[in-house]
Amino acid sequence: LEELFLGANQFGDEGLAALVAPPPPAAGTPPPPAGGLKNLMSLDLGYTQVTDAGCATLGAAIDSGALPALEELILDYIPASDAATEAVYEACPWLNYALR
Repeated sequence: LEELFLGANQFGDEGLAALVAPPPPAAGTPPPPAGGLKNLMSLDLGYTQVTDAGCATLGAAIDSGALPALEELILDYIPASDAATEAVYEACPWLNYALR
């Protein structure tokens, strides 16, 4: 998975948490495929319902190395505060500011 467009829907904090930090699989079930979002280059969350809590989750995932290939991140028009979205962008300073 290299590009994920989730914009303009009801996707919110719970969905974002499940995406970037999924819970461990139930006992007796096979583990998810290795790699997860390691190849994700573009994530568009514009016009979703992501709040400050979701931004904190995303920032923590970036800090942990869960999205090493990320080049484009769109957080336009979400209910999160400007401070929360800027904190996410600060967690990935390699992004081209024009793509924020």
